[in-house]
Amino acid sequence: VITVTDALGKTATIDVVVSVVTPTTPTFTWKGQNVRFDRAGGAGLTVMPGVVVLTDITNANVQYILTWTGGFSEGEKTGAKIRIIGGDIEPEEDDLTTFKVLRADTDSNYIVFSDGTNGGQLYFTDYP
Repeated sequence: VITVTDALGKTATIDVVVSVVTPTTPTFTWKGQNVRFDRAGGAGLTVMPGVVVLTDITNANVQYILTWTGGFSEGEKTGAKIRIIGGDIEPEEDDLTTFKVLRADTDSNYIVFSDGTNGGQLYFTDYP
């Protein structure tokens, strides 16, 4: 709650609520790339504790590899990196300064991450 008073002594109160809107379709976003998967002709997803690999065969076989310490429990994780390899691009690896598992259950998983400049997200379903 923020209260502002003007020069005449009149006040206005502003009540701000910040919430995270979870995506409803499986998606991966990083540096302007939005990759759809879990559909025919889409990218493939491999998920293990502390590792997610997204292979986009429609985009020159590019692979996005996310790694971190701390498994799939909800919360802030450490040691996170993103590596991009394949196709016609030079391999790229970035340390992630922020990596949070916002939702982790049998229905869906939602991860947000950042390298301090670029933000990304990963939402997928059906991983125990």
